[in-house]
Amino acid sequence: MSVPSGKVLLIGRLDGTRGPLGVARAVHTRLAKKHNCQIEEVSTFVDVLRLVAKIPFAYKGYSICVHQNGFRIPLILCLLSKIDHRNTYYLVVHGIAAEEQKYRPVLDRDLRIEPKLIREYPNLICVSEFEKKVLGRLYGRKKNMTVIGNGVDVDREIDSKSLLSKKRSSYPPVV
Repeated sequence: MSVPSGKVLLIGRLDGTRGPLGVARAVHTRLAKKHNCQIEEVSTFVDVLRLVAKIPFAYKGYSICVHQNGFRIPLILCLLSKIDHRNTYYLVVHGIAAEEQKYRPVLDRDLRIEPKLIREYPNLICVSEFEKKVLGRLYGRKKNMTVIGNGVDVDREIDSKSLLSKKRSSYPPVV
């Protein structure tokens, strides 16, 4: 996937230094420097409401990208995408609660919100082919899904399949 031509707004949280938020902050910082993207960082629910009120007026014709770390901010932006057709909305999915519940505790709230969010969000960006397949199997999502492999270099746009084959060849099987 190439960086969209035009205007891009990256939305993240101020407390993002580890996990998906750390990835989001690193990607946002890099894209903002190289491709002149704008960043909006939020820390409270009031910040989110201000941003939602600001987007339709201050960011016309933008590609708006938010990372899924929790479901409240993406859900609010998903609802906004239903009425704001001047912008294109993207959700970067870093995990699937319904799949993760097999090996870690997951909030019931997340299990209720996730299906609606995945089915209704206009565009999804998955961090692996596995994630894309699971989203298709669990939620029937087939369209408007892009895969950007975790750790793929944004500058070079390395194909995730070649990255995986290189990784497999550099680590021989252990018997």
